[in-house]
Amino acid sequence: MSDFPNVSAAMGERYLEMIKRYQSLKHEIDRIRQRETQQIIRCIVEMMVVYEINPHVVEVALSKRQRGGGRSKAIPRYMDPVTGRTWAGRGRRPLWMGGRDPADFLLPETD
Repeated sequence: MSDFPNVSAAMGERYLEMIKRYQSLKHEIDRIRQRETQQIIRCIVEMMVVYEINPHVVEVALSKRQRGGGRSKAIPRYMDPVTGRTWAGRGRRPLWMGGRDPADFLLPETD
């Protein structure tokens, strides 16, 4: 590239101009996001007041969402009498059942 100093200079200027544009857009995006986030938070707080929603309820809902949400841990329904291992009936049938009837391994129902 040393044979073409004008090309190097032109590429450098174009690159620098694009970096400046990028920084400017990034700054504008951050500013708009911050402003809109504040508006959304005010709206959420207003709705919580209107519907008398306790912040603790929101905290619990958020923690459930972060854990994986709506599906709760399944209650075991079957047990291997030899090892004591259990299976809830979800997913693949465990090897310890072999080809036997699942009813042979049912746990007594508890309420």
